[in-house]
Amino acid sequence: SLTGETTLVVSTGKDYTTTKPNRNDVYDDDQSRLTDGSKGNADAGNAKYAGWNSNDKSKPNVVEVTIDLGEATATNSYTVYMAGGNWGINLPKGCISLQVYASDDNESFDLVATAAEDDMIHTGGTESNDSWSTYTITAHGKKAVTARYVKIVISHKAFGNGFMFFAVILVAVVAIWNIIERKKANKTEIAE
Repeated sequence: SLTGETTLVVSTGKDYTTTKPNRNDVYDDDQSRLTDGSKGNADAGNAKYAGWNSNDKSKPNVVEVTIDLGEATATNSYTVYMAGGNWGINLPKGCISLQVYASDDNESFDLVATAAEDDMIHTGGTESNDSWSTYTITAHGKKAVTARYVKIVISHKAFGNGFMFFAVILVAVVAIWNIIERKKANKTEIAE
């Protein structure tokens, strides 16, 4: 038998809304960065990251991104690409979570997937607070959900500050397939 996985990203180029960026600089979200498909790199100064900051250091910084897929679409995989480690933007470690909600009307949302810090993967850089590192965190739904709107809620309380830097959010449907080869007996069958 042959087994594989196919991923179809359905969020690239889609419209979205977010909680208001409050950095007041070039890293404020421009309503296109998070669905442009660019995954960023370990040099955030040369990448199109969008930044958020929590002014209350005792509370987690919570960012909500609601993506309009344009029509009801099946999804089951939700990945956030992020960076930290320089410019006072600490590594995205320490109390990070990802919650994913789906809706047909952009008003009533149902929780469809979650991920926590244990689900985060270091994808580049040195993992220190003096140089850039990149990470992904992915939430997988137990089954595909068909909805027009997908809301991503990222909660983060970094050590020392509440800055968060995101490169892109990918909403996808992942299909796992299995092809079973069946060999026929070497005989002739006559249909009646």
